[in-house]
Amino acid sequence: MQNNPLYQLKDIQTPDPIGFWPLAWGWWLIIVLSIVILAFTIKWLIRYISNNKAKKQALAMLAEISKEPHPHKTVIAINDILKRVMLVYLSREQVASLNSASWANLLNTLASDKHKITADYVELAYQPKCSAQKADAYLEQAKAWIKHTLPLSSTQKLAAHNIVAQRINAPQSLHQNMAKEQSHV
Repeated sequence: MQNNPLYQLKDIQTPDPIGFWPLAWGWWLIIVLSIVILAFTIKWLIRYISNNKAKKQALAMLAEISKEPHPHKTVIAINDILKRVMLVYLSREQVASLNSASWANLLNTLASDKHKITADYVELAYQPKCSAQKADAYLEQAKAWIKHTLPLSSTQKLAAHNIVAQRINAPQSLHQNMAKEQSHV
C-alpha cells in the first residue's frame, strides 16, 4: 500500500483575525478632528448663550417696566436698561459718558434702518416731563432695538468705537481751532 500524498497534507490554518488596535493614522486623524470640532462647537455655544443672556434679561426688564404708571420714570428706566445692556457688549468708556444726542446716535448707528430709536424719545429722559404715549412708543422701539440689534457683531463694535472716538476727538479739535484763532488775532 502506497501512501497517498493527500494524507500528508495538513489543514489550512487561517491567520488570526485582524484587531482594531493599534489604530491606523487615518482613524487618529478623524479622532483629532472630531475633538477639535467638538471643542469649537462648545466654545461657540457658550459664547452664544452668554451673549444672548444679557439680551433676554434686558427684554424681561423692559417687560417689567411696562407696568410703571409714571411715564417719566418709564423713560428713565428704558435709558438705564439700554445702557446696562450695552455695557455687556461695549466697554464702560464707550457707553457711560454718552447722553442725549450722542447716546441716540450710538444706538441708531448700531441698529438697522427698520429698528432705529427716535432721538426725541432718547432725550425724554433728560426732560422734566413726557407723555404716556411717547413713553410707550419709546418702550416699543427699545424692545425692537434690543431684539434685532443684539448681540453686537464685530463690525457693530468697531462702529461704536469709531463713534466714541469721534466724540472724544471733536472737543479737542474744537479747542485746537479756538487756540489757532486766538493766536492769529
